[in-house]
Amino acid sequence: MKFSRTKIIIIIAAALSMLLCFTSCKTNKTDARETKSESVEQNPDAEKVADTQPVQAAEKPADDAPAANQGARNAPEDSPANPLPAYQYPGDDPIPKAISDYLTHEIAKNYPPADVCIPSFSIVGTDASNPDDTLVWGDFWIFNYKLENDTLLIESGGSHPGLMHLKKSDDGYTVTKMDVVADGADNLKSAKEIFADKYDDFHKINSNQDEREKIRLQFISDYVKANKLSITKVKDSGWDPVLLP
Repeated sequence: MKFSRTKIIIIIAAALSMLLCFTSCKTNKTDARETKSESVEQNPDAEKVADTQPVQAAEKPADDAPAANQGARNAPEDSPANPLPAYQYPGDDPIPKAISDYLTHEIAKNYPPADVCIPSFSIVGTDASNPDDTLVWGDFWIFNYKLENDTLLIESGGSHPGLMHLKKSDDGYTVTKMDVVADGADNLKSAKEIFADKYDDFHKINSNQDEREKIRLQFISDYVKANKLSITKVKDSGWDPVLLP
């Protein structure tokens, strides 16, 4: 088959055009793959799901060791967005009232605020011989709760056993300082030093989880009744709701 010079030139031009197009497309695809690879290397966690931090249940303490200090969010108590009133001790005894105020106003500063902070405590012993330094030994706890319908959901809480020093005035008592049982390896030694001859009584209370739970629920129930609230249950993380007494 014979071709004229003009046809040959046209065929060569078309072939060159196809070759250039193929080379350009291949280069663009390679660049795209390289760009995507570089993006992943620069941001390796781009598709990683954020880690969650569930509330952990407190570990059971050793048989002869007091429950260690443990470590609530949302609007501060009495803020316009908060539906719950701040906790106030409902009884007339000035010593438990002073202890409650100290726990919910001072100790509670160690925790992010929730809808309400409610204390729970058992007094182990009292020495009121010196009105300027009344001594109260006890197993002291605070718990922070969030309201959901008719249920208080626990957000966090902490154990702060130790010795409170109170000063008496015409208005009642004020906690001036507190000797708190240490954490960690010094926990047992510290507890025995602070409670001294009252240690056995303290250990009996602190190690009885069922009794501590009854006391905690009673503190919540007294708060609900004093403020005429419609709360009926409390729920700890990972546990079923419990009816209030």
